[in-house]
Amino acid sequence: MRADRYKAEKQRKKKKRKIILISIFSCVLLAIIGYFTYFALATNQVLNDIQGESLTSTSTSPRPTPVKLKNKEPFSILLLGVDERPEDSGRSDSILVATVNPKLDSVKLISLPRDTFVNLPQNKGKDKINAAYAYGGINLAVQTVEKYLGIPIHYYAKINMEGMVDLVDAVGGIDVVNEYPFELDGVSLDKGSYSLDGNQALQYARMRKQDPAGDFGRQERQKEVIQKVVEKGLSITSLTNFNSIFQAVGKNVETNFTGSELWDLLNNYSSVAKNIETLNLEGKDSYLYYIPSYGQEVYVWEPTNESLSSIQQELQLHLNPETTNGEVDSSSDEAVDSSSSEITNDNSNQIDSIEKEYNPN
Repeated sequence: MRADRYKAEKQRKKKKRKIILISIFSCVLLAIIGYFTYFALATNQVLNDIQGESLTSTSTSPRPTPVKLKNKEPFSILLLGVDERPEDSGRSDSILVATVNPKLDSVKLISLPRDTFVNLPQNKGKDKINAAYAYGGINLAVQTVEKYLGIPIHYYAKINMEGMVDLVDAVGGIDVVNEYPFELDGVSLDKGSYSLDGNQALQYARMRKQDPAGDFGRQERQKEVIQKVVEKGLSITSLTNFNSIFQAVGKNVETNFTGSELWDLLNNYSSVAKNIETLNLEGKDSYLYYIPSYGQEVYVWEPTNESLSSIQQELQLHLNPETTNGEVDSSSDEAVDSSSSEITNDNSNQIDSIEKEYNPN
């Protein structure tokens, strides 16, 4: 009798433990389902938020054949860091172009100085390359870069540098080594290692006056900040804060990648990020040139014809390795236009005042 009661009690306890385990497992499962449902909905919302305008064809700048990322085809992308402040429409302070070739498992990356002197499409005349975005938005910026480098631009991604505050804060800050002491808009940093919050990172990326490399140095820091935000945003630790990251990305990033293309990019191109080669244009010192839209002489820069031609060929061959050197597209007129620029070296004393007016930081 006692044995039967003991056996029955043991079975009840075992059944109770089983029910508790099933309940816990069910709660965990529901939580996971809820988490991933929310994650999926949030991801979908972000994809909607970051969708920018489509790139349009013109008679002089037809769109290239669409790339099939699911087939691991090479592609190019224009990366713009746009300083969109409340008082103006913004100019592209940071201009980077990357060609990506998964078959070669490599990326070639070049930064175009914002003062680069170019012929703007659509009869806009000669101007700084960063004026293209201000005059015609992303489409004119893409057409200008295509003409200048002699390659098609398949995709673009625009990051609002003013929104860098949100992005850096969302990933919990970034670590940098500051080479030059500076003070800018309430942020003061000495030389040394720092963990920067969003506002500090923004001023670190904008600082130029105290850097001997000037605008070139600022571009390198802007690339550094963007790269570290991306790296930290993709880390496992940042996934716990994905909602803040999604919100920051949705407000400050714009691209023409579709959701399915971003998925293909993640699946088929992730390894190429380990093999990034940075290319550099070489040129003369900057000089003053009169641009009608400014109403006075402004500071501009040009690469040598040899350097630009070499970069054009390298990018073209990276996108299409089967092309022979003799077949490289020479449609860009920039390399052969050594520029009809009227160099006015005797006006060097005007540089500081002009820089201050057109480059407020």
